[in-house]
Amino acid sequence: MRILALDAALARCSAAVVVDGEIVAERHQDVARGHAALLPMMAQAVLAEAGLAGAGLAHSGVVPPRLAQAPGLAAAPALTKTPGPMEAIEEASEIEASEIQASEIQASEIEGKEIEAKEIEAREMRAEAIEVAAIEPPAIEAGSSGTAAQLDLIAVTVGPGSFTGLRAGLALAHGIALAAGVPVVGVSVGEALAEAFPRLGRRTLWSAIDSRRGRIFLERDGVVVAMALEDLPRPDGPVAVAGDAAIAVAARLAARDVDVMLTDARLPLARHIARVGERRLAGDLPPRAAQPIYVDPPEARLPAAGLRPAPIPAAGPAPRPTT
Repeated sequence: MRILALDAALARCSAAVVVDGEIVAERHQDVARGHAALLPMMAQAVLAEAGLAGAGLAHSGVVPPRLAQAPGLAAAPALTKTPGPMEAIEEASEIEASEIQASEIQASEIEGKEIEAKEIEAREMRAEAIEVAAIEPPAIEAGSSGTAAQLDLIAVTVGPGSFTGLRAGLALAHGIALAAGVPVVGVSVGEALAEAFPRLGRRTLWSAIDSRRGRIFLERDGVVVAMALEDLPRPDGPVAVAGDAAIAVAARLAARDVDVMLTDARLPLARHIARVGERRLAGDLPPRAAQPIYVDPPEARLPAAGLRPAPIPAAGPAPRPTT
């Protein structure tokens, strides 16, 4: 079983290839939330390193100076460009760029706030990464390492997490899966974090994710809910807490004399996503579609006065019927 796992749900981009349960290639880079433009390059790199060149993926080896030291962005071997997921990756990169731009415009219109200097710098880094992902890869002669086994499965995180990051990761996963003709399964952030702790004993794992709206996304027993920290339920027994809001949640529970263990898992890794995906495909876990988990309602709202009426056509002679 050859699995490509992808994640851009939170503040990390991660990609890995797992073959028959063994990790053969992995890249991850901590980034700001929603900055998923590194993911296509990581997918190219891990597939090339794993020898899965039959997926038609390549990397240019050109990295902007500001990104040159980022783990996972080292140049992968140039591979013969064949029709398939390479085109899907390029298209997904364009989708990411357009969705990021649309998200920023929407946020600007709704909040009406000036963009801070650090946000401008982050945007520039994202733009550089998108530009690299869209570079045309060099072709080499046929008969080299460009013929290899195909993938069997794509596993991708579906949330909870960043709106832009989730959609970018899912777009890339579906594009590669469509071109390669393989299934794609969804993995929640909580499932991926739980895979890192297979021996918790009597403890139940709580996955706590910062919603960035003064609340958390709490995932337990396969259910995700949004709540304020002060509304945390009291667990029935000992718990372990993971996720980027784990410290705050563990502190609240400890203050109530709950038997709580704070884990060191803050963000999911692609290797764990792959393992969950394989178990899901085998039927050991309930099905989960590769569609985003949206817990909170969208921030965008219709104007209080309603939408503007449709434009009235200009007066003039009626068009002649065509024969």
